Amino acid sequence: MNYEILFFTASVQALIEKWPVGIYASFVRIAEQMVLSGPNLGMPYTKPWETVCLKFAHEAQRALAERSFVA
Repeated sequence: MNYEILFFTASVQALIEKWPVGIYASFVRIAEQMVLSGPNLGMPYTKPWETVCLKFAHEAQRALAERSFVA
């Protein structure tokens, strides 16, 4: 099954296309693999979404705790 990659807006796609050649080439290679294999390429390219969410939740909780001690 082939997947499709769509950009949120044309301006995002235009911005990505202006990246330095080496970075853009890496992006294209990874994007082509995502079209063939799907969005979960595994580490180091993608992480399970719950891992990312838990990391951000932990960082937010820590930041709130630090601010409560500063005030």
